[in-house]
Amino acid sequence: MKRACLFLVLVVVLGGNAWAAAPPTVSALAFYDYDQSQPLAVEQQVLEDKEGYTKYHLTYASAHDQQVTAHLWVPKAEGRHPAVLVQHGYGDSKDVDYVQLPALHLVGKGFVAMAIDAQYHGERARPGRGKELFNTGSLTMRDAFVQTVVDLRRAVDLLSARPEVDTGRIGYWGASMGAFLGSVTAAVEPRLKSVVLVVGGGGLGRLLKGKPTPQQERTLTVVEPTKWVGLISPRPLLMLNGTKDVLIPRAATELLYQAAGEPKRIVWYESGHHDVPMADVLRESVQHLGRM
Repeated sequence: MKRACLFLVLVVVLGGNAWAAAPPTVSALAFYDYDQSQPLAVEQQVLEDKEGYTKYHLTYASAHDQQVTAHLWVPKAEGRHPAVLVQHGYGDSKDVDYVQLPALHLVGKGFVAMAIDAQYHGERARPGRGKELFNTGSLTMRDAFVQTVVDLRRAVDLLSARPEVDTGRIGYWGASMGAFLGSVTAAVEPRLKSVVLVVGGGGLGRLLKGKPTPQQERTLTVVEPTKWVGLISPRPLLMLNGTKDVLIPRAATELLYQAAGEPKRIVWYESGHHDVPMADVLRESVQHLGRM
């Protein structure tokens, strides 16, 4: 995967992380609340009209007066289809190959696929902001992470309102930063029925040296994946990771896997972070998501 999540060198520092094991607090859960009755104000235009699918460019309204940019792939076959949110990694966007490829593969298998730009990424980029998204312990990181999770929940609202979507069969597929986001999004969004996390892990707080400040602890409580991933259960979770990954080392992946509840499964490839075998990843992903 190109340009994937350089921030994830954070988890290489495998020190103590006392707060990661505790479940999220009520106050932490409140960060991800939003007004579901807010109009989505969807605007869409056709980007591609192919034999088997139509691809759209979308904008829609999210919380905090945000406009989210997205791509949507819809099969032309009649009836309602399962749907999957496909989420990119750090420094990338909905337009990168490792998002487009799984989206096209999924639509070819009869899924609706949707990919959004995370806060400060893609069409939502702001000068000087993107690099701050994973400044561990910072309020900028927390707020951008929270905003993107809420944006993904609004994407579920959007998919649920579309006549092409089987609302009981919406899943999530995220790579690198997208896997971090997915650990939290699926935890707080019960309408996501199946989850695939690719080259993800846990332990954001391990970068901090010395005793964390109270503010850093509160910030990490809100965004640390290991605190949230257990809430995905009893919905099925699949993790796909590389044994030679230096950005997300095996210990960081196992930290997240151990925190997850059942049913869960992990597949290891003899690869690094950027070169997981995509054909194998897509096969495993479709099999997993197809059971929704």
